[in-house]
Amino acid sequence: SKIFLDIQALEHIREFQGSEYGVSDKKYKELKADGFFDGTKLYQKAIEKRVKRDYTSLVHEGVFYILQEDMVTIGGLIMICFFALIIPYQLKQRLRQVIPILATTKTGRRIYQIQLIASALAALFVGILQMAVYGIIWHLKGLSVFWRCESWGIASNSYWCDKLSFGTYMLFYMALILLFAIASVVIIDFIGRTIGNYMGAVAVSIPVCGVIMFLMRKIYYMLFLITNDQVLAYWELYALATWLIVMFIFYKIRSKRWKKVDL
Repeated sequence: SKIFLDIQALEHIREFQGSEYGVSDKKYKELKADGFFDGTKLYQKAIEKRVKRDYTSLVHEGVFYILQEDMVTIGGLIMICFFALIIPYQLKQRLRQVIPILATTKTGRRIYQIQLIASALAALFVGILQMAVYGIIWHLKGLSVFWRCESWGIASNSYWCDKLSFGTYMLFYMALILLFAIASVVIIDFIGRTIGNYMGAVAVSIPVCGVIMFLMRKIYYMLFLITNDQVLAYWELYALATWLIVMFIFYKIRSKRWKKVDL
């Protein structure tokens, strides 16, 4: 059955030759006149570069779909783990009345930043561990055979980073998801330090986690995909940079507030 599916995949690749890749200049003009490549100038420039190649990557579209769905899903699982890891610790600190003791000394006030860094490092370790487990499962399922292929394929999978290997694209995907999640530790830490009981923390954490997961999915689903209405290449990187800047500003505000905490 595996050989039969491979033959079907090869027939599918052959079917798209001359329309999605290996398109001649004459054929390209005809397709463009018929509206097949309608879109922004950025899209038209990118799609022309792709379809005129005389070869295609052997990465199946289904492999891209698996990676895209899994990345946003594992990103959500990472966020849930971060909330479960950090907030209980911060709540225990508040319930044991440790905050007033820390706030009364100069050394104690410095602990806020140290604890935040420790939380980020712990979250980073957990995130890397989860990604590593996912990579192992990917390999055991036999999908690592595509890692050396270029990270693009026929039909809809037209990517800005198509000269990268699929394995590099996958690692880059993981790194961006993890970086977004690590930056969110600032919000998680704020919730743990602000809410005074477990029920309140759970009530606040669920919607906040849901919003972060929604943003992650909106930004990182189909990473670097070329769309016909896109006017900015690599817009996901700009979105990530914006998120990092917002989290840094929020951290600085919280840091100043901690120095003036009311006992």
